[in-house]
Amino acid sequence: MSSITLESKEMNRLRVNNLSLKKGNEIILQKISLELTSGQSYLLYGKNGAGKTSLLRCLVGLETSSHGEVSLNPSVNITEITSFLPSTNKLPNSLNVGNYIRSFNDLFDSTGQFDKALFEKVYEMFQIKSFEDKKFGELSKGMAKMVFITISLMKKSDFIVLDEPFEALDITMKIALLQLLLAEVANGKMLLVSSHEIAETYKHFDHLIGIKKGLIASILQRDNITDYQELINQIR
Repeated sequence: MSSITLESKEMNRLRVNNLSLKKGNEIILQKISLELTSGQSYLLYGKNGAGKTSLLRCLVGLETSSHGEVSLNPSVNITEITSFLPSTNKLPNSLNVGNYIRSFNDLFDSTGQFDKALFEKVYEMFQIKSFEDKKFGELSKGMAKMVFITISLMKKSDFIVLDEPFEALDITMKIALLQLLLAEVANGKMLLVSSHEIAETYKHFDHLIGIKKGLIASILQRDNITDYQELINQIR
């Protein structure tokens, strides 16, 4: 099992050292080492099945069978300071969208974790009001994705981790969401996004992390990338 080491008083970095994950005879992650810094944006990209989701789950403390070390500044539980969007969400088709959103609103408000300002920005950007009276079974994939993103971002956090947030969104919404997230990074938050669709978004991230078959294939800074094909070559 991986250990989470909690260090100083101000959150400024997340260190990952020799993180590995094996399920049965299948090796999912192999000796992953990374360092992520607050005020920076990171795009984790790779093919389907490369290990992106497993890595994110390890970082936010949802995968308990991993080995290695995750060290975080400061001394807080990582789940308390992280907004997390899983790649898949399964809900009853009969569940009302508005009621579902309000249940999380009430939960975070009661614990002092509700980020009202950010919630209102996302709620308006995605025009949630126009379909909040619908049931989940009536939503398109894109509409459902917008609801889940809205919920994940209503929690006050220092670390935003989103697994495939751009999937099912049209290009206009992808860019709008990205601009909103980067504004949060400019305010000092750390952003880690996974995606296998990067052509329209990769130029906006400070760092690009390629993962291939459970291994880190490359870590590139945006200013050092010559073109999109260079990124694809890293994960072939």
